[in-house]
Amino acid sequence: MAKKLGNGETRPTQEEISQRARAIYEQSGRVPGRDLDNWLQAETQLMAARKSVPESKSTYKEMPKPIMRP
Repeated sequence: MAKKLGNGETRPTQEEISQRARAIYEQSGRVPGRDLDNWLQAETQLMAARKSVPESKSTYKEMPKPIMRP
């Protein structure tokens, strides 16, 4: 469940951030050692997406799912 922030906005879950960070990793050519950068970028993108769409008119577009490979 997403956490509510003090201003009524919801914070992305760790699962949402993880999925987006994985997608960023895949899209950037799987560059190793950028885990924290990818995580922070994912969190920033998700928070910005939630700020741009009012909660009452939630037409939140889901970020692309990462491609899972064995």
